[in-house]
Amino acid sequence: NTSEFSISHSTSGPAGMFECLNPNVGVVPNPASEFFRVYSDVSFTHLRLYNTDGRIILMQPSDIKEINVSGLPSGIYLLQLWNHNTLVGSVKVVKG
Repeated sequence: NTSEFSISHSTSGPAGMFECLNPNVGVVPNPASEFFRVYSDVSFTHLRLYNTDGRIILMQPSDIKEINVSGLPSGIYLLQLWNHNTLVGSVKVVKG
């Protein structure tokens, strides 16, 4: 079971933060080599990290804000923030 998504190429905010769906969601550092930290002004219960095939490769609760990506291949990923069953934010993450 895969989910479809699109990635926006627009950027705003401080260098290294790519906003897609919600301007109050970001990750630092971006690109990331070992980990990134999630910043958000919106409440969320869990997050999901998708690869470019639309497959969920990571899902974890919102209380864990530092995401370890050291074991992932380099590339572009989509991080989505969910509040129960509602998507409340997303951001493009680059793994270098």
